[in-house]
Amino acid sequence: MDPDKVKSIAEWPVPKTKKQMESFLGTTVYVSRFCKDFAQFAGLLHDSIKGKLPRDAIERSDDQLRCFNELKNRLTSPPVLSLPDFSKHFGIRMDASNFAIGGVLFQKEGKLEHSIAFTDRKMKPAELTYTIREQELLAVMHALRVWRVYLLDRPFTVKTDHRSIEMIHCIRLRHQVYVQTMAEYCEGVGNAAQPIICI
Repeated sequence: MDPDKVKSIAEWPVPKTKKQMESFLGTTVYVSRFCKDFAQFAGLLHDSIKGKLPRDAIERSDDQLRCFNELKNRLTSPPVLSLPDFSKHFGIRMDASNFAIGGVLFQKEGKLEHSIAFTDRKMKPAELTYTIREQELLAVMHALRVWRVYLLDRPFTVKTDHRSIEMIHCIRLRHQVYVQTMAEYCEGVGNAAQPIICI
């Protein structure tokens, strides 16, 4: 990451207006792929400016200040990311929280997992009404779209904490888009170990 960008984030003052918060979030989203759980921290900050005019003051809570400082800390600390080795097996670990989905693309070397990239995003209002199973599927679909170039035409492992998505073939019409997208990828060997799904 560019040292000047890191310095500017590290020295960023606490935003006092909607415009200042938008400027901070706009800068940090540029480097969000290096930050685990970015959407969880940025989501709360984004919620604090909803419905406000650009020059409106922001009422800061302790949670918002904690999120702002944690985001700055995570974005200015050196990420421990590895370069992908295309001769090795890839894995993705995805999860859904109450308001965000996120995960990591990784490769194993022995028993150690090396993170290659992170992705996450805040869920849209309609997605917040999904069942837990649907949110977990949404997280997997998000990962497949983001890391398509790494995963297409090669076997990979999906790790999730919701075993029911193994029954993806017994689904409602709404989920068929997910199945069609997953069908583009190479089918792997099934893995009986909970909570793993091989695609």
